[in-house]
Amino acid sequence: RGIQEDIRLYILDSLSSDLSLDYLEKTFALSRRSIQRKFKQAYGIGLGNFIRTERLKLANQALQHDGATIAQAAHLACYSSTTNFSTAFRKHFGISPSTIQNSAL
Repeated sequence: RGIQEDIRLYILDSLSSDLSLDYLEKTFALSRRSIQRKFKQAYGIGLGNFIRTERLKLANQALQHDGATIAQAAHLACYSSTTNFSTAFRKHFGISPSTIQNSAL
């Protein structure tokens, strides 16, 4: 298993935590450029896009299956603003988080 997979698994286990490049640099003892390059080469997606996508998927899961409020889902996805979260969610899934939340009731 390569360092790219270690980084990917770490991210998936830490989606609600600090996943800044500074933190990843210290954790994996690699430069931010090296982390970004290795990750994109291995998975065909930029690190930031991967983290954002996985966090939005986690929030979607919470809305659909855990009865989370939009504020809780936003917090889970590391958004401090529910407005910014709703915009990103709608852009990614093509549907608003409130529609997902209402359909889960």
